[in-house]
Amino acid sequence: MGDGLVLGVDLGGTKLAVGVGDGAGGLRARRTLPTRPERGPEAIVADVVRLARSLARGRLLAAGVGCPGPLDLEAGRVLALPNLPGWEGFPLRDRLTEALGVPVVLANDATAGALGEYRFGAGRGCTDLIYLAVGTGIGGGIVAGGRLVSGGRGNAGEFGHLTLVPDGRPCACGRAGCLEAYASGPAIARLARERLGRRARGVTAAWVARRAAGGDPDALAVWGEAMDALARGIASLIHCLDPQLVVVGGGVAAAGPLMFDRLASLVSRYTMATFRDTAEVVPAALGAESALLGAMALAAGRGHP
Repeated sequence: MGDGLVLGVDLGGTKLAVGVGDGAGGLRARRTLPTRPERGPEAIVADVVRLARSLARGRLLAAGVGCPGPLDLEAGRVLALPNLPGWEGFPLRDRLTEALGVPVVLANDATAGALGEYRFGAGRGCTDLIYLAVGTGIGGGIVAGGRLVSGGRGNAGEFGHLTLVPDGRPCACGRAGCLEAYASGPAIARLARERLGRRARGVTAAWVARRAAGGDPDALAVWGEAMDALARGIASLIHCLDPQLVVVGGGVAAAGPLMFDRLASLVSRYTMATFRDTAEVVPAALGAESALLGAMALAAGRGHP
C-alpha cells in the first residue's frame, strides 16, 4: 500500500473500534468508543469519520467496515440490525465513501472476523474454518477451501439465528428460540437476573463469568446453561460444514478457559463420532481485533488468496 494506510471499522452493538494499518496484518493505531446506538446511524458515522481523520492524518487509501447484518452488500446498505435499531435501509457504504473520500468495502462483521483469523490469527495454515463472534449478538463467518464464503447476498454465517429451541426465548431478530437468545452476552445476563433474582444493571455476562470462575454455584449453573446452548449450535455447524477449526471470539470469549474448557467437552458430547477429532474449538488469536484486521484486509483487496 506504499506510504498510505487502510482503515478498518468494527461496528458492534456496544463498541465501535476504528484502526489504521497496512492491510497485511499490521495495525498502526486503533481507538474505541461506546457505540451508544440510541443516537442513530448518522452520529455513529460521524464518530467513524472523526476517528479516521485523527488516526490516518491524510494518508488514507481505502476503508473496510465490518457491520452486523443482515446487509445488502451490492447496494452497500444495512437491511436490519437487531441490536442497533434505526439502521434499516441506511446507506452505510455510500455515506462513508462520501465523508472519507476513499473507496469503502462493506462486510458482515463476523465475516470480517473470519477473514482476520484466517489470514493473521488462529486459522493461519488452515483451509476450512468457522468463526463465531459471541458478544452482544452471535455472528459467524466461513472459510471453505481457502476462500471466504459470503453467500448469495453476502449474509452467510448468521449462526446466532439457528433455531435452537422451537418457540423458545424471544430473540432481538423478532423470532424465537435462536441460539443468540440463549448464549449471547445479553442472554447470559438476562438468564442470571431471572435465576439469581438480581435486577441491578451491574449484572452482565462478564459479571456471571467472574462469579462462576470464583465457584458461585448459581453463576456456574447459568454459565453452564449458556455454554450448553453454544455447544449444541457449534455441533450443528460442524455437522453441516465439516471444518478443520472452530474459532470463537467476541466479548463473551474473554472468559478464556472458563468458556473453552467447558465447550471442548460439550461439543464432543454433541458431535457425531466421525467428526470429533476433525474440528478443534479454539479462542480467537487476535482477540478484539479479528474483525478490525479482517476489514483492513478487505480494504486492501486481500479478501481471497
